[in-house]
Amino acid sequence: MFLSGDHEIDLASEIYFSPLKNSPIYLEDDCWIGAGAKILGGVRVGNGSVIGAGALISKSVPSAAIVIGVPGKILRFRKKSTLSFIKKIYLKFCYNYL
Repeated sequence: MFLSGDHEIDLASEIYFSPLKNSPIYLEDDCWIGAGAKILGGVRVGNGSVIGAGALISKSVPSAAIVIGVPGKILRFRKKSTLSFIKKIYLKFCYNYL
């Protein structure tokens, strides 16, 4: 679930009349997002990163990071050799079947 909308907080007016604020969400290449994960607006999910199921991502995620939990915390980083292997398989698939 991607949640990019939010209310601006204005103490002088009622909540109903407070303006809406939208922030973009950036997903770079080769990201995997688990079921039920929530990504808030203004967040960038780096290349090759993994978001665990049910995680709440409120801050940007660096490349090749594995993030789990509420709020999202970096568990560890993926190995670069794994990333290059997956990329080779993906490119071979694209070349042969697309």
